[in-house]
Amino acid sequence: ETVGVGQAEVDIANMAHTTIVVEAPGLGDEIQAIKAGVLEIADIFAVNKADREGINRTVMALEMMLSGGMRAVVHHGKVMQAGTAAETPAWRPPIVKTIALRSDGVSDLLAAIEQHRAYLLREGQWQRRETERLRHVLLNVVQEEIMDLFFQRVSEEQFQHAVAQLLARRIDPYTAAEKLIGAGLWPG
Repeated sequence: ETVGVGQAEVDIANMAHTTIVVEAPGLGDEIQAIKAGVLEIADIFAVNKADREGINRTVMALEMMLSGGMRAVVHHGKVMQAGTAAETPAWRPPIVKTIALRSDGVSDLLAAIEQHRAYLLREGQWQRRETERLRHVLLNVVQEEIMDLFFQRVSEEQFQHAVAQLLARRIDPYTAAEKLIGAGLWPG
């Protein structure tokens, strides 16, 4: 679970096989939903608090986005545009109304998750997403290990000196990095 649409949500979408974006009516989410980032990560939309006023506006805003009524959008790397079925991916994120406090719509949400899983397996997308997920995990681990190695070899004073040089505009970030890495601190 994350809040808002930003890098954390994209990271979640890269790690999960099925990403559910939860919207709620009456909270200005009609405007939030129009952000392209939501469409890029959502495999399923759950509109929670479906017993509240404004549910139909929220669902309509999502439907308009999904039908391309607002603009062309990208969903997991595929362009969705109005009017051309060839450009629309086979999976169209469903919109499921729920009332979590009463468990209303939860079975529909579970059914949508299962349908998405079946789609991924049938279309060979499960393996592609798993490959991308593992690639992402491996790159994160490599980055963490490199940073650990870097800070084992570069003192805090050396690093702060480089930052001070950047602040004084005496050096650019690339040159600073080259100096910190290439100062004989790395093997090979």
